[in-house]
Amino acid sequence: MANGEFGLEREFKIIKSGIRDIFTPHIPVDEKEHFFGREEEATRLVSVINSPGQHILVYGDRGVGKTSLAKTTCKVLLHKLQRGLFFEKSCDSRDTFATIFEKPLEASGVDFSFKEKTQTHNEGAGAGLDIGIAKANIASKREIKTTTSAIFKPDSPSWVANQLKDLSGVFLIDEADSIQSDDDKKKIAELIKLLSDSNSDFKLVVVGIAATGEELTAGHPSVERCLKEVSL
Repeated sequence: MANGEFGLEREFKIIKSGIRDIFTPHIPVDEKEHFFGREEEATRLVSVINSPGQHILVYGDRGVGKTSLAKTTCKVLLHKLQRGLFFEKSCDSRDTFATIFEKPLEASGVDFSFKEKTQTHNEGAGAGLDIGIAKANIASKREIKTTTSAIFKPDSPSWVANQLKDLSGVFLIDEADSIQSDDDKKKIAELIKLLSDSNSDFKLVVVGIAATGEELTAGHPSVERCLKEVSL
């Protein structure tokens, strides 16, 4: 075989040449050195992310560079400004509002492994009895148990917003078109409005295949003011 068994000799030459480090059209771009031709859109994204109360929706056809634009811009922005956390979630058909926000919620301090905690302590009481000239103390004890239960509402936009509003960073929600439930899409839109109303530094960048932005928010009307659209 000219290329060796199973083509391994040819593969070794390709790896050694480093060609895949330069030419990787099948992998979303995540290095700014590889990012050309989208300067105008990237500038708009930077402007929106840095604007108080503003979030971003990037939509368009498959393969036009939506993820590359969003991811590269977010990472470069956070690196240059040296502030905030970066989260990324690539959605699939099984995801719901609750599963999408697991990582940011954990970063905010929510411990989903905690269910309940029971503390036990003893409470003592003294009783005095006079028997002639002698006094006897009888001690009685009872055991007190206090149970603290965790209250999680990961399917509630208001609860999630309350947990995330003090975080600083960007959450890239990719493949948002894969979310099956319109109710879950509306909850994301509702969360965006709540974060915007609280002037939070935690920004959402929603990316998906769509002909219109409304397809990714299920037509939620109250996010027009705080969700800026970028069509590719």
